[in-house]
Amino acid sequence: MIATIVAIMAPLSANAETVPDTPNSSGTFNLNGAGATFPFPLIDLWRVEYHNDYPNVNLNYQSIGSGGGVKQHIEKTVNFAASDAIRTKYFEVEDLTFDMLLKYQPVADDFRLIRSSTEISYAFSRFGRYAYDITLVRDLFGDVSECTNASLVESTKKVKHMIKEAVLSFAELDVRKAIEIREDEKFIDKIYRERLPKLIESTNTRCALAEALLLRYLERIGDHAVFMSDAINYIVTGKHRPSEERIASHTKTE
Repeated sequence: MIATIVAIMAPLSANAETVPDTPNSSGTFNLNGAGATFPFPLIDLWRVEYHNDYPNVNLNYQSIGSGGGVKQHIEKTVNFAASDAIRTKYFEVEDLTFDMLLKYQPVADDFRLIRSSTEISYAFSRFGRYAYDITLVRDLFGDVSECTNASLVESTKKVKHMIKEAVLSFAELDVRKAIEIREDEKFIDKIYRERLPKLIESTNTRCALAEALLLRYLERIGDHAVFMSDAINYIVTGKHRPSEERIASHTKTE
């Protein structure tokens, strides 16, 4: 998958054509950013690796969405912002390119399958990554069984169902299953939005932090199940977000 990220950075004194100076070890530097959720795993990896090399440099990035990140950068409350808006343009350009390339070719379906399979393989890798992050919550907080509640249980069940349906929809190239996954995601997002304000007010800090992390990771797994379903839509219909008419024309009938 080709991921394109636009970083809106505050002006820096370093010459872009030369290697930047090594941070002065006598001081502590804090670099704050905000923006899109899509590049967060990569930025978080950069943060850890750079901090290992330069412990006096602290990078903090909040994945609050492209619009929020740009707004904070304009208001000068962060040093940089990241937006995945260009990623949408990438898909648009890619769609047009493939349409032109394959318009008169009989193998268009094969090309769509190859292209989408790379996106689907990435979604699988993110399932594993966030599942691993969930295990780290247990390592960090210990036994969190006392923190379990109906919302967390429902989110877990829904996400497990989404992963299963995503795999089946790919195996069967079932567009209807792919569409249902998007509806499930709305349920996950709703729980996430409703629980966060309550967790902020909670007096049990340990449980609140553990649940917030778990809900966040479950929400991200749900997002990648949706990315996977979009890829399946494209394989079958030629569109990532097909219309109802297009879905109906590609739906298997008994």
